[in-house]
Parts: sequence; C-alpha cells; structure tokens
Amino acid sequence: MDIYQVGSQLVASAQRNNNIWEAKYSDLNPGRWYFIEVSWSQDSGISLYVDGVEVDLQIQERFNREPRFTQEMKAFIGRSNEGGQSGK
Repeated sequence: MDIYQVGSQLVASAQRNNNIWEAKYSDLNPGRWYFIEVSWSQDSGISLYVDGVEVDLQIQERFNREPRFTQEMKAFIGRSNEGGQSGK
C-alpha cells in the first residue's frame, strides 16, 4: 500500500500482482494537518478517509502495466515537509 501526494492531490493505492486500486482526495491545503486513514481488501476495494470522513472508494481494481514510482514520492508520516523544524 502506498500513500503519496501529487501536487495538491492525495493518492492512496494498493496493488496485488498487476491489479491496482486507487483512492484520491483533491482538496489538500498547504500547512494544514490531516488525519488520514486507508482501508483495503481485495473484496471491498480501497477506501480513503480524511479527518474521519470517507472521501473516496474504489471497489473495482484496474490492470497496471507500469511501476508506480516517481521521484516526487517523498512524504513523511508525522512530520512536516520542512523536516520538523519550525521558524525556518
């Protein structure tokens, strides 16, 4: 399972073999903290929750031919993008 940000969009994805499920949220605001939850099962699909509210659900998987890696996949769970340093 992966959770990453592309621009202002949050993406949660799960992959099994060549099948991929993706749930997305597009209303991220810079500088604001969010409580993110993700739930996935092969039968129920993937659900993305933001601050306790389900914001996206994808039940049907899709076939993925290419790897899901980009150089922009740099996120830290539990700290700011500034490395946890305030005032700089």
